[in-house]
Amino acid sequence: MKLIENYYTDSKNNKWNKFVYSKKEAVALSKTLENCTNCINCEHCKNCDGCVNCIGCIDCIDCINCINCNGCKICINCDNSYCCLKCIECINCDSCKECKNCKECKNCISCENAKYREYLKHDSKI
Repeated sequence: MKLIENYYTDSKNNKWNKFVYSKKEAVALSKTLENCTNCINCEHCKNCDGCVNCIGCIDCIDCINCINCNGCKICINCDNSYCCLKCIECINCDSCKECKNCKECKNCISCENAKYREYLKHDSKI
């Protein structure tokens, strides 16, 4: 673990901000990452690359603030997502593909505001 530009940096270029984490904490958190590279302030993740503030994520790439995600790509603010791809502001999504502004969605595919779209589909059947 080396101190580089105010970040404790491990051998895979994962980093922890020295103003937030002690060196001891950074070393401990580094051990919780499995096959992760270029991540910042992450913990308990697996196969991630370039993520920021992720916790318990799997297969994430360039994600920000993910928690317990799986299969993410370029997501922002995910929380309990499952199969994200290019999502933004996800919360409790399930099978996202190209979502934006998601909230409590399930089985999303190529949608923007999937909850609103489901409402429109239901409303048009009346």
